[in-house]
Amino acid sequence: MSMSFRVATIVFLTGLSQSAEAAENGENSVILGVDTMVHARTPPPGWYFSSFTQLYLAGHSERHGVDVPGFRLVLFVQGGRLQHVWKPQLFGHSISTDMLIPVSWADIRVAGRSDNQVGMGDIQFVPLRLSNRFEVGSGSFAYAAFSKVVTPTGLYRTEPNAIASPGTNHWAFAPSVALTYFSATLNVGTTIGYVFNTKNPATHYVNGQEFQIDYVAEHKWFDAFWGGACGYFYEQMTDDVNPDPAVPGDVGNQGRVLGLGAQLRREFSFGNINVKWIHEVLAENRAEGDRFFVQLFLPL
Repeated sequence: MSMSFRVATIVFLTGLSQSAEAAENGENSVILGVDTMVHARTPPPGWYFSSFTQLYLAGHSERHGVDVPGFRLVLFVQGGRLQHVWKPQLFGHSISTDMLIPVSWADIRVAGRSDNQVGMGDIQFVPLRLSNRFEVGSGSFAYAAFSKVVTPTGLYRTEPNAIASPGTNHWAFAPSVALTYFSATLNVGTTIGYVFNTKNPATHYVNGQEFQIDYVAEHKWFDAFWGGACGYFYEQMTDDVNPDPAVPGDVGNQGRVLGLGAQLRREFSFGNINVKWIHEVLAENRAEGDRFFVQLFLPL
């Protein structure tokens, strides 16, 4: 932990929530579970808007195999992403740029304490995304490379009694690749990212590096309805750095979780609507719960 008065806390950023047992205040920089729709596929040049609405419910959290007493979290997140696909190409690759803005509300109870907070989370940019596709048998394979840049723009609370805060108060960079195979009736894809966190200037705490995967495998069942499995895997790969030896921190207390779920997607002439549920299992040093999503993708 970054401050001795915080026994356990929740930090929520663009839909990611967990307990205080992994990374400073339990934060993570890049959302899990959102990128399960099209992965590496890039639409034609133009402007696009996508949104996600998430409800996360967690009634259990653990640290080193010991349950966190009296833990309960209800988290609601609304995020909007604006994307532009450029007409020029780079070495035959499509070029796109996007920006994600989240707003969150959380109600948390832990160890006899409670808190709730609403506010804007950290804005996320993808300044340059390169993608391409080629034919494979009766389908196509697409790939994309990009880096997510998480900016310390969200509400960051420093009050002694605060145990919920939408912002992380530090920069993060997540080099990522996306891979997708798709055909007239099949869509299989994954997004793989590795997150590098910078120092929180308020606490001088540095979160460890993070590895995460979002995945989907869906089939077109009839008309424009797609359905299948989706989820994610997250693991913190390196220890945190806590510069204050007087503060009992969570250095080395790395989090891990696997998300298993299902989604149903409907294609329309105006875009896509996606609903999904992801259940978390095998959680270590973090919260474990269920995520419910509604997502929308629209050309502008």
